[in-house]
Amino acid sequence: MKIQGAQFLLALSLMALPQVFSSASAREPDSSELAAQLTIQANAIQGTGRYEEALRLYLKALEKRDTLLNRQPQSADASLEKALVLLNIAEVEWILCRCDAANENYTEAIEICTESLQISPNDNKSLKYQARALIGQARVEWTIGHRDSALAQTNQAIKIFDSLLNAALADDQLRFEKADALSVRADLETVNYSFPEADGDYHEALKLLDNIKDAASMITVQVKKNSDPGRSCLTAGAAG
Repeated sequence: MKIQGAQFLLALSLMALPQVFSSASAREPDSSELAAQLTIQANAIQGTGRYEEALRLYLKALEKRDTLLNRQPQSADASLEKALVLLNIAEVEWILCRCDAANENYTEAIEICTESLQISPNDNKSLKYQARALIGQARVEWTIGHRDSALAQTNQAIKIFDSLLNAALADDQLRFEKADALSVRADLETVNYSFPEADGDYHEALKLLDNIKDAASMITVQVKKNSDPGRSCLTAGAAG
């Protein structure tokens, strides 16, 4: 009788399994998961040049991040994930020649990272995002003709990348981002007729790229995301 009872309970458990898996698969993703999904989708769309569509998705992702932060206002991770979405939004706004909006979002991202670093001064993620925001904002500042502030922001970003690379955190992504920052500074130095400095930065950037296994594909992705030859504001900084 005991065996039959055990078999009966086992049968009931097995019958319940499909319902358990069904309810689990039917579970709606939370705000964090939705934001991540929207960001991935927006990244892919941005790579095809559909910037307005990508921007709408990034803004939806930002709403989800804000919802999460309202629930967990003390969460450093939630704040930094919001900063990352702000970086994506600002990047697209710059491409779309919306420099004021881009500047505001880069500034907010930098503020989030600065607050995080006040609590954890050596937090790698905060430092990376801060450096990315500084380079992004430098591009915006250059576009609107503020070369001095653009150069100062670029210098600050390069110092951050140097500190990360010197802390044995070197990886291809960091090398690539520092090379990108060096190329921005070299472009600014060229416009300012500082040719020896520009030459040195270009050479250092090339050395970094030489040490990256998949540099060609990384450059291709960056170009697809950030360039649109039909938009005059992208070359305004170089022309100014």
